[in-house]
Amino acid sequence: MAATSITCPICDRDNARDARRCRSCGADFEDPELAAQLGRSPDGGALAGDDGEINLMGDRFLGVRWLGLEAGGDLRLLALLGGLLLAVAAILPVNVDFTSARTMWSALDRGPTLALLLPAIAAAVGLALALVGRRLPPPVIAGGLAVAGAAVLLLAITPLGATCALPERTPWMMWLGYPLAAAGVAVRAMRPRDPHARWLVVGGAVLVVVGMILPHTDARPSLPGEYVLYMRDANLLDRSLFGASIDGFEHNVMVRFLSIWHLLGRAAVVGAAALSIPSPRGPWDSLGLVLRPLGFLLVFYIPLTLALYTVNVLGWNEFEYLVWKGRAYEWDRFVDALFAGRARLLVVALPAAVWMAAGLAGLWATVVAPRLPAAAAPPPPR
Repeated sequence: MAATSITCPICDRDNARDARRCRSCGADFEDPELAAQLGRSPDGGALAGDDGEINLMGDRFLGVRWLGLEAGGDLRLLALLGGLLLAVAAILPVNVDFTSARTMWSALDRGPTLALLLPAIAAAVGLALALVGRRLPPPVIAGGLAVAGAAVLLLAITPLGATCALPERTPWMMWLGYPLAAAGVAVRAMRPRDPHARWLVVGGAVLVVVGMILPHTDARPSLPGEYVLYMRDANLLDRSLFGASIDGFEHNVMVRFLSIWHLLGRAAVVGAAALSIPSPRGPWDSLGLVLRPLGFLLVFYIPLTLALYTVNVLGWNEFEYLVWKGRAYEWDRFVDALFAGRARLLVVALPAAVWMAAGLAGLWATVVAPRLPAAAAPPPPR
């Protein structure tokens, strides 16, 4: 059984196994000299992987360490930061009818109640995990983050899509696939010779690809309002999201960049799956040089998508008024509501996406990986 604490080489005080600094004297456990005495690499991980091979690429991904997943320290930090951000999102005003913004609690009777309450609930869960996490097993923290992140992503974003002309139908397969693939890349980056992590990435890629090519009788509820305003309705009937993005690639500029981004996400997850299948040989993970940036993109793909949707309406000044879903609106007021609503959803989605990917990676590190056979050592070079 792994030790639950470490002793500071400077002051001989006990610290948490994944501590970055001594809580007594402040010694930096990631200093190369102290790390060597503690049996760690300078970047906070083990000197060697399970197969005895040193990983010169380091065992960090987005600042999270494999040791921080196993012991839960980095997961608690993410729970704290995400909880604070979700608490801010919960009190941001929301405009549910394109007329006036109001506080979340005063909009409960006019908007989707669960979607409005979930950020506050998830914030409380995250702060609770951060404050009492030392008393909880790491798998519980990881599972809590994964479930809370998934609940916010899948149940709190699209129900409010109608308030800012965003998709109103949840893309379940895609929004499960991107975090799953991101978690797989994170594990692959931290433990390059894990022979099983690749299937997380491949599974996520399959979900994304199937979700994009699956035809919809009416694709309009699955696309931002720009598609509905600029593309003929007939072009969005009996179409997949992939087909609509292909058409939008050569359409008005308001949908062109959105389509390019949708296609880029599919290419990124498929590329990550292809690059994760080969196992590295030796201490250098050359494919990891490409996989890590792709992993960053996959972790933040959903929030970045919402950021693009938000920026896309900046300076949008086409008409004096428009008719949207049977009601007439002044153009400026309509666009202002779009920008505010999309910006609010971006703040909600950012911590949720990170939580889901980190939680899945943490569950892999604490529940799945210990039960799988260790990677075999690579054959010696001839």
